[in-house]
Amino acid sequence: CRGCGLCCYEKDRRRGSVTTNWHAPCRYLEVSTRRCTVYAERFRVCPECRRMTLLHALFTPWLPASCGYVRRFRPRAARTTGS
Repeated sequence: CRGCGLCCYEKDRRRGSVTTNWHAPCRYLEVSTRRCTVYAERFRVCPECRRMTLLHALFTPWLPASCGYVRRFRPRAARTTGS
């Protein structure tokens, strides 16, 4: 993880697509530092927080190309978007 915090925004799931709502960060995200204020306990404290797995890294459409997991496990996707 590169600690970008981009996965810590609400996702709008409609008609099979997922859109990130950049105006709605997780209540535990410190937006100015892009750090989670409950990181060590995030999975217990925040029901929306999901553990990143290899399958998520490979197939989750809302992860940005700059995500460390996308860059590591989907290098072609990261290159085609110019990140």
